[in-house]
Amino acid sequence: ARGCTMYTLNNVEGVPQSADSTDVLRSVRVFRQNMGLVPRNPKAGAAFFSWQLRLGGWFISYENGKSAVSVKHAVRCLSVCMWEVRPQIEPCKARAPDGSTCTWYTNNHLLWEAAVGRKKEGRLAEEEEVPRLHESRDALLLHFCVCDFASFWRKRWTQLGYLSASDQFRVRASSGAMMSRFYRLQREGRQADARELYELMCVCENDEVLGRHLDAGVLLRCDPEGRHKWPPSRRPVRYARLAEEAEVRGAHFDAWLLWGKACEDTGRSSAVALHRRRAACALAAGLAASALADLDAARSATGHDVPSVSLLRSQVLESLGHNSQAMELVQQALDGGVGVGDETAQLRSLLDRLRQGVSVRASPSTPASHWHAKLP
Repeated sequence: ARGCTMYTLNNVEGVPQSADSTDVLRSVRVFRQNMGLVPRNPKAGAAFFSWQLRLGGWFISYENGKSAVSVKHAVRCLSVCMWEVRPQIEPCKARAPDGSTCTWYTNNHLLWEAAVGRKKEGRLAEEEEVPRLHESRDALLLHFCVCDFASFWRKRWTQLGYLSASDQFRVRASSGAMMSRFYRLQREGRQADARELYELMCVCENDEVLGRHLDAGVLLRCDPEGRHKWPPSRRPVRYARLAEEAEVRGAHFDAWLLWGKACEDTGRSSAVALHRRRAACALAAGLAASALADLDAARSATGHDVPSVSLLRSQVLESLGHNSQAMELVQQALDGGVGVGDETAQLRSLLDRLRQGVSVRASPSTPASHWHAKLP
């Protein structure tokens, strides 16, 4: 707009209805409302409090919006959300009564109120300015930062400032105590427990609860494709071929993502093989908890685990530290005679390894340091 050098948009945070997604931009359509736009009434308060119990806060990420800036007027980047711009005051214009500039706009009430308060208290530096409040609820930035477990688990929370250099947990004001627990599980490599906590915190599968919270104005439903559908690719994307090439390069996480898209485009008859390959990539990429979801999808396509899937599921359970469950599954597969040739040999080898691990844990003479090292 004319006279606007930077506009800081309200951001809203995605609420996934499943811990796994091959494309969160298409699967997530419900978002937590920005704090500045949450209604102040008992109905909204009850819904708001239920999310605080889940998270220990409100947003997991930031609430101060995201800025769109005119390239012509951008001087330098101040942070991931803010730029320094010139001019800050439109020529021949004076500051507004609230101290705001004429070139920086925002519809984020929290950001504006905080800046006005700092201005009144004299805590703004000479070069700092107050944004001009623009009353527009429709301009939003959809933030898909916490919408699937894999990306949530892989985030480098220390580098993002959630964990101090001294390795003591430090939670940002916008997130709560539950996140501190997640960071610790992440650092200790306890992925199965971290996934369970993630589902408790972030995922809401209950349509009735979602409906009540949408009605209360605490959540909002937003479909970026509502008015204009995203155009399809002019050429078909060969996701399976790209996934195979990524596997050859050793880019297992990339291959896992691409196999997910390939699974969307395939028929039921091919689903088992694709989900199995995807699960193998997840395991190689250090996402054993997500590999279980792929194996469950493969099982749902046939109603049971085929031999190769039984073997892989046992390996995933072993990776998660669930040795007893893995040993039981391997024994069932061998007793049922589901394996042939190399698969039977691999199942027997895995069973021997699992038995040794269980016996090491159970031995009373095992040193305490070794005991703790073996625990999941």
